[in-house]
Amino acid sequence: ARALACTTALLASSALVIGSGTAALGVSAAATPPGPWSQTDFNAALSRANPGETTLTTSTVSQVGYRRSLTLGPGPNGCGAPAGPYVAPTLVGGDLYVIANDRLAKYQASDGHLLWKTPQYGNNILFSVAVSGGQVILGSYYCGSVSSSFGRVQAFSTATGKPVWAHRTPHEAGLNAMVVAGGLVIASGFSPANGGEVEAYQASTGKLSWEQSMTCGGAPTLVVGGLVLVSSCNATGRRSLLKAYKLTTGAKAWSLPGGWLLERGDQATAAGTNVFARSSG
Repeated sequence: ARALACTTALLASSALVIGSGTAALGVSAAATPPGPWSQTDFNAALSRANPGETTLTTSTVSQVGYRRSLTLGPGPNGCGAPAGPYVAPTLVGGDLYVIANDRLAKYQASDGHLLWKTPQYGNNILFSVAVSGGQVILGSYYCGSVSSSFGRVQAFSTATGKPVWAHRTPHEAGLNAMVVAGGLVIASGFSPANGGEVEAYQASTGKLSWEQSMTCGGAPTLVVGGLVLVSSCNATGRRSLLKAYKLTTGAKAWSLPGGWLLERGDQATAAGTNVFARSSG
């Protein structure tokens, strides 16, 4: 799974040409619109696979050749590490949205031209990005405190990079998972001092729609078939439950004992039918 995610990230951050010349399968590369990859793991189910892909197929992938790449060097993040985690970029409307050097940046995919970038975020780990409704939404957490690593969800204009809204997670809970589904930003996390939360924000305004507390938290949190799925813990802090909440209301739908650790699902919409998890026993 991790290898697939890294391969996807590589393809998204490099400009590739299919065929030996400037034309891709007889069509100009500039005239071929890139398929949307609107969030870090493709969709809110973390499927990491685009079933609608038509350019890279089993018959054309052998013809892929190098064209150009974006150099995204590591930068200090103030968190006791040389750089933050590598995050797969998103590709929407011919533009790449990239987390690198402790900032969010937008590049034109056709020529690698930088369109805008945010300031650097010291003492924050940027770990997830999603594009929705003319906004690019960024998930991060504060690493300046081990016990109170609060999270932050921020939205920026895709056109200008200007901030639209921002929220710290309620009750100073941490943040280690963020996806977007059905017009909602689903964020979850945990900090030892303040416990865990799963929250839903309106993607357009940042308004908090609902929240649920958790004994532990959060990563990964995903949406499958209109349900928000999280791995939770019992009173002793051991993972013991797989919980499902209704996406629109946050109402509890069901729970399953067994120490489950979530991996991924198929689709976030009502068409989604499968979620994959492994058990600690």
